[in-house]
Amino acid sequence: MARVESKEHPTGDGLGSGSGSRLARLAVGLGAPLFVFLGCRWLLHGGGLCCLFRELTGLYCPGCGSGRAAIALLRGHPLEAVSYNPLLFLLGLPCGALLLWEYLRFVFPALALKKPVLPAWAGRTALVLILSFWLLRNLPGFAFLAPNHELSFRP
Repeated sequence: MARVESKEHPTGDGLGSGSGSRLARLAVGLGAPLFVFLGCRWLLHGGGLCCLFRELTGLYCPGCGSGRAAIALLRGHPLEAVSYNPLLFLLGLPCGALLLWEYLRFVFPALALKKPVLPAWAGRTALVLILSFWLLRNLPGFAFLAPNHELSFRP
């Protein structure tokens, strides 16, 4: 008799519940936090980020200042972090929350967390915000949106 596979998987991730999916969950469950930990450690101990777009054009990209903002946040200086890249807070934190939610859904399927559903306008709004921020932070009258290089990290 032929085996019939259901199109709907109980976990909703397409992996089912076999040993391969358990191995994938284990790899992501251990690998993602390790990656985040090592990334934070690298940033805090002098690891720098270079923006290729800035190096080539002399203009700021929407992500310029995000590395310094992350360092400031890790050191407990949220206002300093905002001065480096305000878009990080406007879009980065909600995106980070969605990533965390998806991580929990994948690694711990027993939690039965529902897949987040974003309204159709959310993606378009995010795109407009990113493009507007990119343009404005490079105009003379909006220098306050450029990464603040004058602030130095406090010990």
